[in-house]
Amino acid sequence: MINTRVGGTGHRRRGMTSLAQHVHDMRADQTTSTDHKNPHAESSTLEPTACQVATRARHTSDSGTGSPHPAARVKMTGWTSRLGTGMSMPEPRAFWLDEQFDRERGADGRGRYEAEVLGRIDEFTDTWGDIAPVAFAATAWRLASELSPGYVRWHRRIVSATCARSPWDGSMVCAVTVVSRWPAELSWTRQWQRDRGWRDWPQLFGQYTNPSEQDQTRSPHLRAMLQVDAPVPLDDLPPAPDGPDHSVVPAARRAVAVLARELNELLAPMIGQLEAGVPADS
Repeated sequence: MINTRVGGTGHRRRGMTSLAQHVHDMRADQTTSTDHKNPHAESSTLEPTACQVATRARHTSDSGTGSPHPAARVKMTGWTSRLGTGMSMPEPRAFWLDEQFDRERGADGRGRYEAEVLGRIDEFTDTWGDIAPVAFAATAWRLASELSPGYVRWHRRIVSATCARSPWDGSMVCAVTVVSRWPAELSWTRQWQRDRGWRDWPQLFGQYTNPSEQDQTRSPHLRAMLQVDAPVPLDDLPPAPDGPDHSVVPAARRAVAVLARELNELLAPMIGQLEAGVPADS
């Protein structure tokens, strides 16, 4: 497993004779893992995107294993033309709140998150009346992310996301782990693999998972991750309530909404770049 602090955008080069064979192999990869899906991520299709098709087709040609599939060549041309005209693909959401699911799965007229806050109200005790909103917001975020499925949802590339009070100056900081591609130093050539069959992140129903115990006995896996550590603005966070009264639930909801918005603005461009699968300077 690779952990890097700066987002590399290298691609894994796969030798293949046709695009159809590659899609078949990808689907085989996705059915070998027995791990459960990320409770915070939404499901996605198993079919490769146009950007992924273009990138894989280019790798096929570059690796000398054959020319790109005709369909891939058309999709690659479309992607290149969009880049050439200055148009960009829409950014995916990195973080958001699932209000509808929360309401529909609640009980006694309360949403799941409201019930969670009220049921764990003692965990806010140290935050009552705090002059800074950080500790209260961090607790609200932790409770929202611990629900399964989570009240706060995140992109399938995000493995974990925490918000906490900085021991340095009391500000809010986040720590987010993101599934990445192999770094360029490993993806531009396959010589280092020595025909050992190195594999990337397994996928199950579009979700990144850990390799199963069976997979680990068959081939080595190299799973790259980016570790993001960043400050989070405090301007829009609600003040900490003075005590366990009727204001706690609305304040907790507001705090989680603000944090989700700030993290989404911070990380959506990075997620979009990773999903695009092309170098940033292409």
